[in-house]
Amino acid sequence: MPASLPAPAVVEVVAPVTPVAAPQPPPPPPTSVAAAAPMFGHLKAFQSALLSTVRFEPPVKKESDGDDLTSLRLSTMINDDDSEEIKALEREQKLSKLNDEQMMRFHIKKKQFETAFRNDCETYAVVTRALLSKDETLQFGLKMSLLENMEDLYKKMMKRVDDQLDALLAA
Repeated sequence: MPASLPAPAVVEVVAPVTPVAAPQPPPPPPTSVAAAAPMFGHLKAFQSALLSTVRFEPPVKKESDGDDLTSLRLSTMINDDDSEEIKALEREQKLSKLNDEQMMRFHIKKKQFETAFRNDCETYAVVTRALLSKDETLQFGLKMSLLENMEDLYKKMMKRVDDQLDALLAA
C-alpha cells in the first residue's frame, strides 16, 4: 500500500518592498546553458514534487499482500527536444543584451510569471486529486493528462518570458 504523503503546504508569496532610492542591482546574466538552468530549473522540480502528491488514496485502509501495482511512479521529467536547448541559448543571448534597469524589470515580470505558473499547476493538481478521490481507476490517465497539461503550462510561461525579453529589447 503506498505511503500517504502530506498535502503540500500553501505558501503565500509576498514581494519585499525595496526603497526606490536604493535599488539592488540585478544578478549578472548567465554565461552558459548550464548557468541559465538554475534560473528556471526549479520549476521542473516543483512540477515533479507536485506530481508525486497526486495519487489515489483509499478512504479505508485495506490489507496488502506487499505489492501494490496500482500506484504510478514517475521518474524524472526528461525533455529530449533540442529546440528547448536552442531557445535557452537564444534567451541567454537576449539576457546578456539587457541593461541594469531592463534586467530588474525582467526579474520582476519573471517572478509574476512563475507565481502564475505555480498557482495554475497547484489548481490542476487539486482538481486531479478530487477526481481521483471519486474513482481510483482514473489514476493513470489523469496523471498522464496532468503531466501533459503542466508541460503545456510551462511552455506557455516560457513563451511569455521570451515575449517579455523581446519587448524589453525593442523598447
